[in-house]
Amino acid sequence: MMADAFVSRKLALVTGGCRNLGLEISRALLSCGHQVIATTRDARTFTELGDTLSKIDVIQADVSTEEGVDRTFEYIRGKDLPIGILVNNASSFPRGPLLSLDVKEFRHAYDSTVMSAFMCIKKAVPLMKVVGWGRVINIGMAGADNVRGYRDVAAHASAKTALSVLTLSLAAELEGTGLTVNMVNPGPIERAGLTSKERERLSSISPAGRLTRSGDIVGQVIEMVQTDINGTLSTVL
Repeated sequence: MMADAFVSRKLALVTGGCRNLGLEISRALLSCGHQVIATTRDARTFTELGDTLSKIDVIQADVSTEEGVDRTFEYIRGKDLPIGILVNNASSFPRGPLLSLDVKEFRHAYDSTVMSAFMCIKKAVPLMKVVGWGRVINIGMAGADNVRGYRDVAAHASAKTALSVLTLSLAAELEGTGLTVNMVNPGPIERAGLTSKERERLSSISPAGRLTRSGDIVGQVIEMVQTDINGTLSTVL
């Protein structure tokens, strides 16, 4: 069912929203008429975005830290629209066998994926409740809704699996409030710059046997914004 409140313009926050899938989500929300704020940890983003920078509001902030989340929401409070959409896209991707990872790498996988989502949710949801409408969409990975073991990407995969539990728990808590919480779980994503070897390796571990089109993922995100669906873990392959 189409949410009536969606017809009005909303402020959307996309963490990690300046590159790859995050940037495509930011652009799609922009094209739907929303004001978009995207976070980045890298100051080089401001020059790399070119003309897009004039359309997407970019803030340099590391949302894996409390300080970065606080700075982001202080910035949001200065805007003329209440936040209505939160896309938790930020994450890190340490690679290698579990025992080869140091504690800092493993912790950052959780800080950048789970803690960043939790801290942004803690800030955003009370603001959404004031207007009685909101959308929280978490970006996971294919398989995050089904506990299993992974070689070489265990830290990332376990953090995304934890994010799926957070998603379903929050969705249950917010049922009937006008706020919805969902998660999109994409397979390995086709993107510019992949070598043929990388493309072959990623295709081999994809459940679909091929790379996932980012447009399909973005389409699922927009559907979750535009409808009242709640508490879903949607796999996109």
